[in-house]
Amino acid sequence: MAVGANELRRALEDLIAALDPRLPRAATPDLSGNNRPTPFPTRPSDVAALTASEFACALDLHASVTIDDVCDRFVDDANRALVWLIRFRALTAWCERTDIGPWLHAEPVRAERACAMAASFVLNEHWEFDAGKFRFAVQSVAP
Repeated sequence: MAVGANELRRALEDLIAALDPRLPRAATPDLSGNNRPTPFPTRPSDVAALTASEFACALDLHASVTIDDVCDRFVDDANRALVWLIRFRALTAWCERTDIGPWLHAEPVRAERACAMAASFVLNEHWEFDAGKFRFAVQSVAP
């Protein structure tokens, strides 16, 4: 497994150069049971959906960990690790907006909903979530 993680780490180091350098805390191993390789995302519309548990399980938007943590989580699928990082970056960028932060913290359940929604929400041409559409989707989720 260490050999696989090292190969994955080298591949991801090249792939994440354009992404936000902050890396998320991977709280659990990949539980998706996904045995098919994830396609490499060359456009925002190619970014695969993840399951809510695979993406948001104990997600801490303020945590930082090493690339090794992400590689360990997705040791068998480098592209899935990249998708996770892209989605995490999109979510953190959305959360850091001045109009979103106060709204998000006003009701703690909104953060949970946003994490779950970010696992599969469509990305815009900037590799981010459209701020208004994403907020509406989070707000629309029934309690």
